[in-house]
Amino acid sequence: MKRLYVDSEELTCWDNLLLAMWKAAKGKRSRPDIREFVADYENRLGNLQAQIRNLQLPVDDYRCFRIHDPKPRNIVAVGFGMRVVHHAIMNRIGDSLERSQIHNSFACLPKRGVHAAVHRVQRGLRRAEWYVKIDIDKYFDNIDHHRLKEKLARRFKGNHFLSLLDLIIDGYRSEPEKGLPIGSLTSQYFANFYLERFDRFIEQLPTTKGYVRYMDDMIWFCDNKISAKETLDQAIYYLQDEGLKVKVHPQIQLCRQGVGYCGFRIGQQQIRLTRRKKRAYRRHLLRWQGRWQRGEIHALQLQRGYDAVHAITYPARSRGFRRSVLATTGTVEA
Repeated sequence: MKRLYVDSEELTCWDNLLLAMWKAAKGKRSRPDIREFVADYENRLGNLQAQIRNLQLPVDDYRCFRIHDPKPRNIVAVGFGMRVVHHAIMNRIGDSLERSQIHNSFACLPKRGVHAAVHRVQRGLRRAEWYVKIDIDKYFDNIDHHRLKEKLARRFKGNHFLSLLDLIIDGYRSEPEKGLPIGSLTSQYFANFYLERFDRFIEQLPTTKGYVRYMDDMIWFCDNKISAKETLDQAIYYLQDEGLKVKVHPQIQLCRQGVGYCGFRIGQQQIRLTRRKKRAYRRHLLRWQGRWQRGEIHALQLQRGYDAVHAITYPARSRGFRRSVLATTGTVEA
């Protein structure tokens, strides 16, 4: 494979940094730090330009907080300046990283996403007898820095650019030489890219009848239980060889029994919401309604918020559930 050369001058050119700033600020322009940055964008971008060229970025400028979705996760948000840098990088290499993904990988990719993954899983359940589902315990925290850098160096070239990527990767660690921060743009792309060779390995196994991955949630389909167990053993061995010597949560089950995946309960004939999705729907609906009642948003913004909340329930069979929730909150569904 021919490596993509990333020129440092193109990366730090004014047009690229300006585009990166608007992408990073999209939907967040009301935040004080972003307003301050945009108001003085010429000086701020000029400083960033010099920092990138001199490899003097404040890569440890993180804000950490904890969420429960549904299990506890430590989210790490970078400062706005670093978010601009991340977008500038992705403006140059995002397309290449997206092209590296197989057709059945659905996270962090345009025109795919959770709903497309759910439909692909349902199709697999209809076409096979058994499935194997695994997820990696603390996936982001266990990504090996050295392996990731090797993979990126096989995809891209340019000494300055690779040094910049090394600087960003080394700026965070959950333990020595391991870990990517959940919440940053580059981490999402890098974590998705980290398993692209594993995807092809599973797809090319002769007993695999279909495969779907959403970040570290992977499922594939087999004709019998023996094949399912064999492919699971091969998958675990391969992951360990990739430097992911971590706990894997495996599940082998008959396809007719359905599977929980990406917050949905997927069967061969129908898709239902899990309790997690139902809680999220209620919580977000009440949050938007509360903002409108307090006068923080107008009616059009409320309607757009409702549209986003309803999207949580697609493509599940959920009309009855939505009607009951809307009735209890005093809202009428269109």
